[in-house]
Amino acid sequence: MIFRTQNFPHAQTQAAVLLYYKYVDLGEKSREECRAWYQEVCSKANLCGRVRVALDGVNCTLGGCEAALQHHITQVKAHPVLRGADIDFKLSPSPGALNAAARRESGFDQLSVKAVKEVRTRAHFNSVNVLLYDPAHTLALCVVSLGAQVPAELSARHVSPQEFHAMLAAAAAAASSSSSSGSDATATPASSSCSSSGSAGGSGSGSSASVMLLDARNGYESDIGRFGARGVPLLAPRTRQFSDLPRWIDAHLAELEGRTVLMYCTGGVRCERASAYLRAKGPAFADVVQLSGGIERYLQAFPDGGFFAGKNFVFDERVSVAPAVAAAAAAPAAAAAAVAAAASGVPAAAACSCGRTRESSGRGADSTTASARSDSASCAVCAAAAAAGVAASAAPPAASAAAVVGRCALCTAAWDDYGARARCERCRVLMLVCPACQQQQQQQQQQLAQPAQGDAAAGAAAAVGGSGCAAQQLLCDACTSRGEETAMSHWRRRQRNQGQPPKSEADACQAIAVA
Repeated sequence: MIFRTQNFPHAQTQAAVLLYYKYVDLGEKSREECRAWYQEVCSKANLCGRVRVALDGVNCTLGGCEAALQHHITQVKAHPVLRGADIDFKLSPSPGALNAAARRESGFDQLSVKAVKEVRTRAHFNSVNVLLYDPAHTLALCVVSLGAQVPAELSARHVSPQEFHAMLAAAAAAASSSSSSGSDATATPASSSCSSSGSAGGSGSGSSASVMLLDARNGYESDIGRFGARGVPLLAPRTRQFSDLPRWIDAHLAELEGRTVLMYCTGGVRCERASAYLRAKGPAFADVVQLSGGIERYLQAFPDGGFFAGKNFVFDERVSVAPAVAAAAAAPAAAAAAVAAAASGVPAAAACSCGRTRESSGRGADSTTASARSDSASCAVCAAAAAAGVAASAAPPAASAAAVVGRCALCTAAWDDYGARARCERCRVLMLVCPACQQQQQQQQQQLAQPAQGDAAAGAAAAVGGSGCAAQQLLCDACTSRGEETAMSHWRRRQRNQGQPPKSEADACQAIAVA
């Protein structure tokens, strides 16, 4: 996408996304001054996205013209309070929004500059009693009282993408040489945690089980991409939000104790706090490192993906980013499909059935090609899949079928695209739903909403499940496992929010069953 801004009239440059953060003590006065400064400079540069100005630093996800973002970096570096010369600015070209819903839900349809308490919402990080130790003096112990902050000084050592890669390679090699059973398998996240080998219980020095990967991201992020090395256990917490991570860590200390933990997240900001929280548990949890720059920097260092499989979930209008090699491999097929679609003369519609808008489905072509794409009935991805005679779910964008680690929540087919913006019906977390299941859900919902004319009673009976056409309920693993008690509480909360009178227990159970 070519981007021209009012304040950079001669800079017709590629649109880009800029991610960065910095922990720095601001205080109330400096926080407000920085907030006002961000509002002014970002507005003048026509930038969009989110800026969090906190008492403990700043966290920014901005989009706009690449020239404007480069100028913004210069401004932050020269700022007298932020002094951003030491910030790791992650600037990446952007093909534009995945679709209109992604742009709106990511906040990239406007500029939001907020004064907040913390760079990352920590909640439970600060509401527990933890036993702290000084890494330099392992016998010096102290207790931090309820509500105190875990010291940032305990944050784990940063390792470069190259060092992180080398550590994983060495651990995988050690696992290969020490394993004679051949039972190793690449890690795949389960409901709360997972390990790539059956030896996860040991922690002897030099053994394959002494090294462990810990994903500090949420479940919907690791669903579409994660690190994995043969013989190296991976713990993927499956949390809904970052503030849930401390409770998960507390529940899995036995698996982390005595290990060398390789922690990673999208850009590094979450690992700063999560690694400090884990190391605060005592000397048995001292050996933790964090990937400097997160997955973002790792994929720049290893364009083929290295030990990372799938896509990197990002909190901007792009939604996800594939390794450069995988993206380049998918581009020719998408471009060919776009040309064929432009020549077909099929009338345009608002969006493809997979959830992508057609004008942005090429992900990186110029505006002329994008205009041609808007005349097709399907996005470039689905058009290319149809031309090849395969299901769209087997050919997701920017990744080969072999690299797809995500699975449709309903049919478990390979799928890693959040374009449909499908969400759990209870907790509203993002979920993966392939085009085939999307279409089936829509058809079933239409059948329920429009019963046969003159036979409303039969239609109502079918909705209860008599005809088997009731739409399958879309629930995440956590909500599915919570059972009827949680379903009841969610239903009662929804009734209260809608201002409806309470019903008896029997009526409530029947209503939940129908829903």
